[in-house]
Amino acid sequence: MAPTLNGLLAVWIVSLNIDVAFSMDVTVPTDPVYGNVGSSVDLPCKYSTSTIEKGFNVEWRFAAPGTLPINAQRMLYFDGQLYQINSLRGRMQLLQDPPTGGIASARITDLQPSDSGEYICDIINPGDWSGTGQGVISLTVLMAPSTPECLVTGNTLVGNDVTLSCHSSQGVPQPIYTWTREKTAAQIPVPEANMVQDQLSGTLLLRNLSYAFNGVYQCRATNEIGAASCTVSIRVSTSNAGVVAGAVMGALLFLLLLAGVAGYFFWYRKNHPKTPTVGSEIRVDAMAPSFKNPSHDYEENQSHLLSRSLDRHETASHTSHASHASHTSSQFNVVV
Repeated sequence: MAPTLNGLLAVWIVSLNIDVAFSMDVTVPTDPVYGNVGSSVDLPCKYSTSTIEKGFNVEWRFAAPGTLPINAQRMLYFDGQLYQINSLRGRMQLLQDPPTGGIASARITDLQPSDSGEYICDIINPGDWSGTGQGVISLTVLMAPSTPECLVTGNTLVGNDVTLSCHSSQGVPQPIYTWTREKTAAQIPVPEANMVQDQLSGTLLLRNLSYAFNGVYQCRATNEIGAASCTVSIRVSTSNAGVVAGAVMGALLFLLLLAGVAGYFFWYRKNHPKTPTVGSEIRVDAMAPSFKNPSHDYEENQSHLLSRSLDRHETASHTSHASHASHTSSQFNVVV
């Protein structure tokens, strides 16, 4: 019985030594790795093995947020020669080439927001029978908030509620939004209960508006990397109903005034009839004077003058004959 136990113990020790001798262990950081936009970051990946054998290879893969590791995209590959398959347009390199000294770390330069995700360091050595030949690193690219956009939702009328909103399209970590009101010499204080803001969503609720709310409001988006801001102006006015009512009253007063002027005009015409002017009336049924041709008038005048001349000549002739006859008669009488 004793030899049997000794034999089993010896076999176990041998197998343990074999596992140690032919084991691959990959070590990567357990905590996320952070890097600022535009900077460089190292992705540490170390391994331990007894010996590098033929067929040894190193592979880096990338899984964007929401992508399963099995669908990760191959970036770098080494099997005696380095292949940059999709190395972020040359921005990803191995720190040690060839990576045969226990270091397979990679470096990414000029970090971009799209570089955030999981990077898988996968090492295969055919002589290693056990161990973990894979490590996963979570990379987060940090960036300051982009310039936010400020908006006003609602009508800025007396008594209304409006909401000011502020949002940055980019920023890691998530920005915190803070609204403040720019101070002026003539500023009227507003109760804090009428100004409610949410720093996570970036909203500011203004309740029960009055002229005291007039002014410029600034939203500032901040995170550990930087800050950005935007402003919006608030001008409180009276209700539209009052404006419409005033316009309607003005129109009615104008119509009443117009009706009064028209009524007075008709009354005046009725009580003060117009007296006709003598000699100035023109009869509607009177014949219009005919148009005479100047040449026709000239010919008519010439005929009239000729006729009068002939009449005078005939009258003179008759007078001469009568005088002659009378003279003859008197001569005869004297002779007798």
